[in-house]
Amino acid sequence: AVASDNTRDPFYAYGDLDGLEVMREAARILHLDHPAGDWLGMMSLMPADIVGKLNASIRKATADAGIRARLSPLGLEMPNDATNNPAGFKAFIQSEIDRWVPLIKSAGLQLD
Repeated sequence: AVASDNTRDPFYAYGDLDGLEVMREAARILHLDHPAGDWLGMMSLMPADIVGKLNASIRKATADAGIRARLSPLGLEMPNDATNNPAGFKAFIQSEIDRWVPLIKSAGLQLD
């Protein structure tokens, strides 16, 4: 649980805390032990041969230095070879599920 009494906090340089600041600071603090990042991927029910061709095109594009240079300022990191394929991405997703489900359950979080 995260709460604020909306009073001046000596550890917070800007004084009064509003709800958005409380949530932002709570997320920053709570994620120190559980760093999280964003990731992008494609999932499809297409036939394997089409997925293979699409993946080959994506791998070629993400290997291009010009494309990397354009995406880097946006904070996008290109995937490594271990995850930049259908089997690797599936394993990565499973590792994220294995990582986050116990934490979510232990915190008692649920969707409303």
